[in-house]
Amino acid sequence: MRRIYVCMAVVLSFCLAGCGGGGGDLNLNLVPVEGTVTLDGSPLANKGLMFTPQSGDGVAAGGTTDASGKYTLTAMVANATSDQKGVPPGQYKVSVFEPMITVEGEENMEMIIPGESQETTIPLKYHVAQTTDVVVTVPDAGGTVDIKLSSEGS
Repeated sequence: MRRIYVCMAVVLSFCLAGCGGGGGDLNLNLVPVEGTVTLDGSPLANKGLMFTPQSGDGVAAGGTTDASGKYTLTAMVANATSDQKGVPPGQYKVSVFEPMITVEGEENMEMIIPGESQETTIPLKYHVAQTTDVVVTVPDAGGTVDIKLSSEGS
């Protein structure tokens, strides 16, 4: 009978630990990251960006630039019930792209059309992690990580 209670206690502790108690906030060692995205020295306003772990494993993060090219990152965490600000420290490939747009489709449903169908000033090599040559290191404490793109050699 005592084994049953011990097993139930272990199962209950795993369930409680996995439930995330704080509104879905997960302990992922996220650090705050912000910065400015520029192309040939000029700020890129209203663009999307994605930090993809260079190793291929881990948590990605994304954001959108404001009118002055500034961004903050939000982690992309499966099963999170609230935004997770930041990204774990490490090396990331950075892609920058036109944000997706929403249009009204049949039966009043919304459809997402990828940004590549729009006119863009961002060289294509920066649009996805597989082709970007921008790699940055997020320090252990987070901080400012500016993204400097170039139209040369695109």
